[in-house]
Amino acid sequence: MMRPPFKPLANPILVVSDAPELLSGIARDGRDLLTLLSSMPEFRVACLGRGGMGRRRFPWTSYQYPASGQWGEDYLAPAWNDFSGGENGVVLTIDDASRRLWFAQPVGMPAEMQRFLGSGRNFLKWGYFPVDSTGPNGKTLPIGMAAAIAGYDRVAAASEWGRHVLADSGRPDADWMPHGLWMDVWNPIPDARKMLDWPDIVVGCNMANQARKDWPAAFQCAADLRAHYGNRVLFWAHTDQVSHYWNLAALAADYAMADALEVTVNATDYQLAMRYSACDCTILPSGGEGFGYPIAESLACGTPCIVADYAAGPELVEEECRVQPIAYRVDTMHNVTRAVLSGHAFAQKAVGQIEKKREDCEGRVEELRASVEHLDWQKLQHVWRKWFLTGLRG
Repeated sequence: MMRPPFKPLANPILVVSDAPELLSGIARDGRDLLTLLSSMPEFRVACLGRGGMGRRRFPWTSYQYPASGQWGEDYLAPAWNDFSGGENGVVLTIDDASRRLWFAQPVGMPAEMQRFLGSGRNFLKWGYFPVDSTGPNGKTLPIGMAAAIAGYDRVAAASEWGRHVLADSGRPDADWMPHGLWMDVWNPIPDARKMLDWPDIVVGCNMANQARKDWPAAFQCAADLRAHYGNRVLFWAHTDQVSHYWNLAALAADYAMADALEVTVNATDYQLAMRYSACDCTILPSGGEGFGYPIAESLACGTPCIVADYAAGPELVEEECRVQPIAYRVDTMHNVTRAVLSGHAFAQKAVGQIEKKREDCEGRVEELRASVEHLDWQKLQHVWRKWFLTGLRG
């Protein structure tokens, strides 16, 4: 392992991730960690952000590259050389290992990139991975992703489940720290349903419009709940794009939910917290989660969340809120395993959680919020601070 000598103060660290001004979970991770690092005199901080718009000012040096620029292959060396000024430091990537084989194992890359990323480099490679799946064997990462993490000097996962996958994939030294949650932002809001003028029963779903997010299962669940409870039901769906991998308007029509649907896009944290608070339960029918911000957010607002019993999501919820996959499939060019889900099974679990919250709303809200108190960023930032400093000391 390469160990460049570090200084007591102001070692350069470049965080490579989604641009911190974006709304993705990875962007939020980067934003919180960049803010923490900027408060530590041991580091001077920069970010190389994918898809950045440059529209916000942050207390660190910012570099951006377009989403069309893949994963920063043509942008990393100029950013690091400009920022580091030739000093020893750290490049920390925060994203999926499938994006980083070229960074970790540059064999076959252009000679100039091999020199920059090879054994003579002046930076350590640290990686924080939201592991959301295994390979076809159900235990380790796919071959390409396992090769990627092997090329890092230091790795950590966003869940205990993810740490086990990293360890079984050849990194027994892997650490794990969950993502933090600002508990003073994600709060139960009294009378939220009345303020929103929502009906008697509401189920919510907050998912990006991506292939692994099973929006058909979400609509099937909502349709089943409407059949069970009648016109008392509203389905709240929050996403980043109404039409992308899935067409939510078409799904609403096909599942006869168009007249009982509220869709939000680009809502503020307060607007989301109000909607979580107004729901009887939320669902996250995803083929695999590396952490699951919507799970933690919902629980912090006192609302149960139903999740697939696969990958990292189940770590945050009770057994009664876990839905068993009906099958598994191998997905994408990376050969990752994804859960195949039933919307009917989500609806069955949701009925139980709706009734449980309605029987003792105040007690249930307190219980669910307490279940994620350990994720309070005010507590977790100290764990992260220790991790960063331990890495400097070797």
